[in-house]
Amino acid sequence: MKKYILILLAMASFIPSAPYLWEAWRSSRLDGWDWIFYLLTIPAVCCAMHKNPCGKWDCRAIGVAVLALILVLAKNVHHINALSVIGSGLFVWSAAWGVGGWSFAYRLLPCLL
Repeated sequence: MKKYILILLAMASFIPSAPYLWEAWRSSRLDGWDWIFYLLTIPAVCCAMHKNPCGKWDCRAIGVAVLALILVLAKNVHHINALSVIGSGLFVWSAAWGVGGWSFAYRLLPCLL
């Protein structure tokens, strides 16, 4: 249960991108329905967790997590909101990789994409 809580806490990396996402969903005709992709990840994650529960810890994910966190935290430097959102998604996925192992992260790969 603790592993799943850590994965949920990793979703806090979306907080810096939240104002951009909210504004894009509210005012852009092209991005107005993008929130559906975030909603569709819920059943995909449930399916992946049901078929393959968390395995052992995998420290190889730390490198990806650090690079993703740099993308999130450097939002004011690169001024590209898409990089920050991609970094947030990669950080959550790398947290799942670190917590549940490669086979667990491999099952969650469609959710990231």
